Amino acid sequence: MKKYLTDAHSALGYVNLQQDNLVGVDTVFYLQNSHDCLSDFILSHLAESLFAQGYEPELVYAASDVSVLSGLVLRKEGIAFVSGEEKPADCVAIDFASAYSGENDEVIQALSEEMDAHYLDMYTHLGRALRIHDDWEKIYIDNMDFEKANQVRETIIKEKFGAPQRQTSGLIVRRFFGGVTPGRYVDFVEEITDGLKRYFIKGRAGTGKSTLMRGIADYTSAQGYDTELYHCGFDPNSIDMVLVPELNVCIFDATLPHEYEPSEPTDEVIDTYTAFVKEGTDEKYQGEIAIIANDYKNAIADGVTCLAKADAIRQEINQLYDQVLDMEGALRIFSGAMSGE
Repeated sequence: MKKYLTDAHSALGYVNLQQDNLVGVDTVFYLQNSHDCLSDFILSHLAESLFAQGYEPELVYAASDVSVLSGLVLRKEGIAFVSGEEKPADCVAIDFASAYSGENDEVIQALSEEMDAHYLDMYTHLGRALRIHDDWEKIYIDNMDFEKANQVRETIIKEKFGAPQRQTSGLIVRRFFGGVTPGRYVDFVEEITDGLKRYFIKGRAGTGKSTLMRGIADYTSAQGYDTELYHCGFDPNSIDMVLVPELNVCIFDATLPHEYEPSEPTDEVIDTYTAFVKEGTDEKYQGEIAIIANDYKNAIADGVTCLAKADAIRQEINQLYDQVLDMEGALRIFSGAMSGE
């Protein structure tokens, strides 16, 4: 069962990769005017039915609440069901507006504006954390052997991800494997990588982990293999995982906040710090790194505090929606759309 996210509350603001995840999907059903609880209810029941029939849906969860289903993709069948505020291009809309009475609209609007303000504050703090992280990276970038890094990168790409070239390029889909919640960081790494040949990248900030994975994705897609790119939920410009389903292999950043250790006989570790960075760099800059790490931790904590405030209001909004929702009416709308009525 593949689980992941297509949106993130990041240091770059709110980022939505939903359209990038729908590459190759022919038919997209959009659950329009459906709040979190309704989308989760409809999609959970649909997923249960599809599993019972032998299908293998990909489950897409919401960045605002990773326990809430926001989408479902039948990749082999080329069909997807999605929700959220951003309407996909060329979709079939299923409008649930008539399932709500509208009695709480003004209160919900006011709360939504307050919630959005907390999210904006969160982005400000995470943006500060990203700038601090850039200073952290610079220490290691200034002490890297780039010639060696390029050589090792090419060797890893060709030896560990080499495959016969096909006539056409493969598709690349983009998504996230986890994100920050008010309580803790949550990810679906175990569910996504179960049964795969896994390469765990270890290393410090700025030691070429994301560059290596981006190079692998470019190579495998050029060889004709569909490739899954999992972006960093904190900095979406970075890559945290590359997965090639047909080759049954993946490589991912196994450092904090998504730190993992090998647990299967076929797991391997690639240490970019040991391989590319001057020996003794950690020790030489120990004091400076400690200050940066503390500032980074505080900025993240400030962001999470704002996220918690936004989340409390989000839950209040969902309760107000539930009060005016005709669930049976919503089910009739969905069933009617699926039957063509």
